[in-house]
Amino acid sequence: MKIFLLSIGRIYWGIKKNDPPLQNLKSLPNFFLINPLLYSEIKKNVETNNSETFIESEFEVSGFLNEVAILETKYILLGTELENIDDISVEFLKTKPFDYMDLIIEYIYNFLPNLRQSSKQVTINTDVTAIQLLTLSKLPDLIFPQPTEKSNLLESAIKKYWVDTKVTWQNISEADDNVIIQNNPVYEKLLLDAIHAYNVKDYRRALLYSAISLETLAAIKLDDEYELAIQNRNLKAQLRIVSFPQKKGKVVLKDPVYTMLRERARFLELLHEVALYILGKSLLLEDHTLYQKAEKIYKTRNKIAHLGELNNDVQGIFYMNDADTLQAIECTIDIFKWFGVNTDFPIPKFEFIKLDQI
Repeated sequence: MKIFLLSIGRIYWGIKKNDPPLQNLKSLPNFFLINPLLYSEIKKNVETNNSETFIESEFEVSGFLNEVAILETKYILLGTELENIDDISVEFLKTKPFDYMDLIIEYIYNFLPNLRQSSKQVTINTDVTAIQLLTLSKLPDLIFPQPTEKSNLLESAIKKYWVDTKVTWQNISEADDNVIIQNNPVYEKLLLDAIHAYNVKDYRRALLYSAISLETLAAIKLDDEYELAIQNRNLKAQLRIVSFPQKKGKVVLKDPVYTMLRERARFLELLHEVALYILGKSLLLEDHTLYQKAEKIYKTRNKIAHLGELNNDVQGIFYMNDADTLQAIECTIDIFKWFGVNTDFPIPKFEFIKLDQI
């Protein structure tokens, strides 16, 4: 059995007792992702003289929360029983891989962004710093660790954000599916980038990505609704969809009013006039306070783009500090929900949760 160790940086997991020892990957047939609870046993059984990197890699079970093991690794393990690289056929590959390493590297660059998006753990690195091939005769048995009796002398706490975004077996399955169907909305990626920037206190980048994610979200959602209306041939009474004759007798359906509004609209107009026309609702009319915050994000983005810095004497903007940046991100999430994106986006704050000991 070939095992590929991929160093990707810190990742937090939440593993249940009934989670399987491996996940067969539909997006990479004949390969599987190994349950991180097996890592410590695998490193005792690798059949290679080059296992020093693996043995020195960090692995730690932090504790338990509601019978879920919370653990941290700095790598993931993929495995396969295949002996011949020529037996591999994967749809996402643009070119046939030269060897196993070539295949794994290209695959992981597709898989990790989807795992990050599925779990919402923004610190998951989508890059690989090292890869190592190990040999194993068989996977060891998976023995779920047991928590010790609670003791007042032994307490463990972990940042709540890692618990909220822990990678679960469901996240792995979703990421696997999304590699195939490419369900990775760009506005969600941009919002995750904003949250990541906030986490490392890069407030300038967090504010910029918040604004960009909002504008991208509004544009995509409005255009999707418009395309749906075109396909359904004017099911929305307020639209003005008409036929435009083309060459060879073809006919194209368009709404010239929407086209004009969309081409001329700035960010705030997407939330009011264009949204009112195509969605039948306006953020300005439905939630004036939230609309004002969106306007504040828009002004902040423009000031940063033109000046690079924000002066504290400028009115009506979010400043580059923790409190204001957090407000901007929370406003962004609220507007996501207004557009119907009800995905949970946890925000890393200075909050901790006590864990049961191992």
